[in-house]
Amino acid sequence: MTESSSSEHTEHRRSPVNRMRAGLTVLATFLLATVIFSSLPPNDKAAVATTTAPTTTTTSPINKADVRVQVYNGTAVNGAAAKVTHDLTVSGWATLPAEQDNVTTASTFVAYAPTYRPAALEVARELGLTVSAVEPLTSQTANPPPAAGTNLAVVVGLDLAS
Repeated sequence: MTESSSSEHTEHRRSPVNRMRAGLTVLATFLLATVIFSSLPPNDKAAVATTTAPTTTTTSPINKADVRVQVYNGTAVNGAAAKVTHDLTVSGWATLPAEQDNVTTASTFVAYAPTYRPAALEVARELGLTVSAVEPLTSQTANPPPAAGTNLAVVVGLDLAS
């Protein structure tokens, strides 16, 4: 019995040649898949490599009437803040009375309270300012500080006053 079981084991065991054939088959399959995959056009590679749902970015429209804007005159030019306040009011923004800032400002900027950055970007666009003119609102934005409940503070600089 030991002889028959011994011969059964040798029949089921792979010979070194069979193991090498199996290894080469796996390697050849891998190389063939790599060649096929690399020959696909770029769009097909993405489709094969991953399947992801398209992402959409939506921005909710800004309700200007709900955004409280305080405009400061950061210049010695009389009426600079009043003019910008008027323009923003006509455009639909909820403006507060214009204030005189006690600091002279060369460039106009728009400061925003948390979550009001999109509104600040829109005000900056309407005033002809760049994105770099938009910054977070702090108690140091203007002197005197913005009124409680102010969502945006516009400090008019010499660039808009003249």
